[in-house]
Amino acid sequence: MGSVYVVTLDRGEQTTTVLWNTVTAPTIFTLNAIAPAALLMDERGNQQTITANGGIYTLALPGAFCSNKPDCFIGGAPRLIIEAGSPNQRAPLLPV
Repeated sequence: MGSVYVVTLDRGEQTTTVLWNTVTAPTIFTLNAIAPAALLMDERGNQQTITANGGIYTLALPGAFCSNKPDCFIGGAPRLIIEAGSPNQRAPLLPV
C-alpha cells in the first residue's frame, strides 16, 4: 500500500490487521472496515475503540526510525486493528 505495510490475520470470528509505516514522515492511512467499530492498539498495548466513518477507519501511523535511509522495510511503530468478523468481509485493499 505504498509506504504502509498491511498484514491481516484471520482469527476465526475476529480479524486482526497490523499496519506500519515505512517512511520517516508520519502518514494517514484509510482502511476499509469489516465492522462498525474496532479496537485500536498501539505498540505499548494502549487501547481505544475507534468507529468507522462511511465504512472506513482513518489511522495516523507514526514515522519510521531509520538511521541511514529515507525508506525502511520495518520502521514505524505498528498499529493493530481488532474487529469482529472475517477478513473476507473487507472490501479489497488497493495500492495508493
